Amino acid sequence: MVRTFHRETGMQTGASLSVPIPQGTVPVELLFSAAFDSGHVLVLDTALRIHSYGVAFDADGTPKLIGDTPTIHGPFGNPAVVGAGTALAEAPGVDGPPYLAIGTAGGRLILVSGEPMQATVHSLSDWIEDLAAVPQVGYVAFVAVVNGRLLGINPDSDPSQPGLQPKHTFTCIPFGWRLRDISF
Repeated sequence: MVRTFHRETGMQTGASLSVPIPQGTVPVELLFSAAFDSGHVLVLDTALRIHSYGVAFDADGTPKLIGDTPTIHGPFGNPAVVGAGTALAEAPGVDGPPYLAIGTAGGRLILVSGEPMQATVHSLSDWIEDLAAVPQVGYVAFVAVVNGRLLGINPDSDPSQPGLQPKHTFTCIPFGWRLRDISF
C-alpha cells in the first residue's frame, strides 16, 4: 500500500495505491526508493527478488503505477542457502553508485550495487529483523536489527579493492531491554 501525505498537515492526500503482487510471490518489505531506483516502489519477496514499480503522482497526490508489469531484479541468492528475504533498505553511494541491502532469515546481509548489479553476501549472527541506512563520517552504514542488537555495517570498507568489501563496524546492545520488546 502506497499513500501520500501533506507535508504540513500530515493528512493523506489523494487515494491509496495497492501494489499488485504476482501470484506465487510472498512480499516481505516495500520501500519507496529515493536512491537505488529513484521514483520507484521496490518490493522484496522471500525468494530474494526485487520487484521495481515505476510511480507517478496525480495533482491531488494520488500515486499511480507506470506500466503494467514491474522490472524484476535478482534473485540475489538462493533462499535455501542464505535464508528467505526479511528486510530491505537503500543508501546513496558517497563516491559511487547507491547501495541496496537485503536481510535474510539466515542472518545474511546481501549488498547490491553498481551497473551491472553485483551482489556481495556478508554473514551476521542471526535472523535480520530490520534494516536502515545511517549516515556516518565518510560513508553511509547499514544498521541491522539482529536478535535485539543493532549491528552497523560499512558496505564498502575498502573502496580501493574491486567489488564491495563489507565490514561489521559497530554493535549496540541496549542496556536493560531488548529492541524487539518495544511496541508503539
